[in-house]
Amino acid sequence: MSYSYPPPQQPPQGPGPYGPPQGGGFPPQGPPPQQGWPPQGFQPRPYGGGPQGPGRRELPALGFFLGLVAAVIFFFVYAVIIEDAEDEHLVGWLGLLFGPALGFLMGLVGGRSPGMPIASALLGPVAMYFGQIMGICLLLTATSDQGTELFFEEFSHVSELWKENLVGVDILYFIGCAVLGAVAAFAGGRVGRPGPGIQQPRMY
Repeated sequence: MSYSYPPPQQPPQGPGPYGPPQGGGFPPQGPPPQQGWPPQGFQPRPYGGGPQGPGRRELPALGFFLGLVAAVIFFFVYAVIIEDAEDEHLVGWLGLLFGPALGFLMGLVGGRSPGMPIASALLGPVAMYFGQIMGICLLLTATSDQGTELFFEEFSHVSELWKENLVGVDILYFIGCAVLGAVAAFAGGRVGRPGPGIQQPRMY
């Protein structure tokens, strides 16, 4: 004879000692991180590249003084070269090369002053002229002392002799010395000196 009994009821289970179970056994996760650009190690420059550093100093008085000294030195050297020169065209070419060298020196030191090209255009041909006069005096005398004396005492007569032997190509040498000297002074005044209103390209 068999008896059937209902299964015993299980008592309700409370929360375990570790709290309510979590789904999947993993701790809750926060919101996913937002996507963005990685941090960069520098800040972009503003338009214009920021302030420019100071350029080369402009010293017009010093530039004119150095140009005057260079012209005096060239005067003596030029006269000695004329005394020993066998080619007349060499005399003109040396004067033509002296002009831009003098102008660049004056512009490099004097800066962008408008007086530098003008002073260079005047000093170069003047140094050429007096150098040729002194060279003629050295050719007409036996010693440099006599040539110097003739230069100061008979300058007008020697100058007339110089004019009589002047040809068209000699005039071109003087003009070229003045023009090239002014251009070189203009260019030398801008070396190492940023011009006004120049902006750098934008950097990203």
